[in-house]
Parts: sequence; structure tokens; C-alpha cells
Amino acid sequence: MSKRKVYLLSESEISDIYHILDFNKLEKEIYFTLDECERTILDSFKTQNTKTFFMLQLGYFKVKHRFFQIKFDNVKNDVRYIAKKHFNNRQVIYRNINRARTFYQKNIILNHLKYHEYSEENQNKIKAIHRNN
Repeated sequence: MSKRKVYLLSESEISDIYHILDFNKLEKEIYFTLDECERTILDSFKTQNTKTFFMLQLGYFKVKHRFFQIKFDNVKNDVRYIAKKHFNNRQVIYRNINRARTFYQKNIILNHLKYHEYSEENQNKIKAIHRNN
């Protein structure tokens, strides 16, 4: 039996898929700008900390279509940008969000962007729609 490793993806391809992007100034402007509906969602959160976390999750999801384990310490440049643009440059207290709040925000983002969890029921609905068209 061979002990060679099989590499399906290069290091850069793995990074492209699994790592949070390092946004440049234009990308920050694009992905951390909210439409009216997103602003309403943002306003439903109470603290600047949870609002900032929501904006990070939403911005990263728009690009990669996946969620990341976000730690404020690892994305300080994006946090500073959001604080400056949306919160009159008020400093964010670097407290990470608990699992329940993270899950809640993820579901809000998925619903807002009209993503649906895969399930047998949803798959059958899709098949029925295609049969009828």
C-alpha cells in the first residue's frame, strides 16, 4: 500500500474556499454596505458588538456563500472599517458572540438571501416545480 498523500487542491485553492477574505477598500465598500432590508435587520440587534458581528457574517457570506468562525481579533481591519462607516467610529468591544446568537444571525442571513437548507421535502418541492414547468 502506498503512503503517498493525494492532493486534490493546491494551498491557494484551499485558502480560496476556507479562509476569510482580506478585503481591499473597494470590497469593504461593496460587501459592508447595507440595503434597506439589511439595515432594518441590523437595527433589530441591540449592541454594536452584535451588529458588527452580523455585518461581518453577511459580508463574508455574500462573497463565499458560507459561514466562518469569526473572531474579532482576526478581522480587526474589517471591524475598524465597519465602526468607522456605520457607528461614527465608535470602538467595538472585542467580545465574541455566543453560539446561539451566531446561529440566530446565520438563519436570518439565509432567509434574507433566500437560501434554503437541503432536505428531502425541499428536494421534492423542487422536482414538482420542474415537472409542472
